[in-house]
Amino acid sequence: MTLVLAREKSVESIKEALLARLTIVFYDETLIGRKTELEPFFRSAVTVTSEYKNRNEEKIVAVTLQNNTDVPYKLKLSSLKYMIEEYPMGRVTLKPREKIKVILKAVWDTPPELALEFRVENLFTDVNEELSLD
Repeated sequence: MTLVLAREKSVESIKEALLARLTIVFYDETLIGRKTELEPFFRSAVTVTSEYKNRNEEKIVAVTLQNNTDVPYKLKLSSLKYMIEEYPMGRVTLKPREKIKVILKAVWDTPPELALEFRVENLFTDVNEELSLD
């Protein structure tokens, strides 16, 4: 299936989007497209919020990931400043319309800002090149 990223539901707008190659291919739970289209698509599809907490006198960050679409996302989370609890190798599958909580523990002191990188393993911007985000 080809997703056409048109501004509105009109023949003219769809034609403009197709000529400008504003498209994403969706096949077998995989999205393929240019980074210029995939990145904003993913950022609008998945909401990320964080909350700093104390757990047994240990500072943690509770990160909530919410999928607002019907597309599952296979994520690989990584950080140099945090350890990721419960998810081996930082791998998380965010099912359609699912909301999950990921707990991060600071490696040393809690950094002033959240430093978490995402690699989306089922969004491809090129042959064997997955979408990566900071």
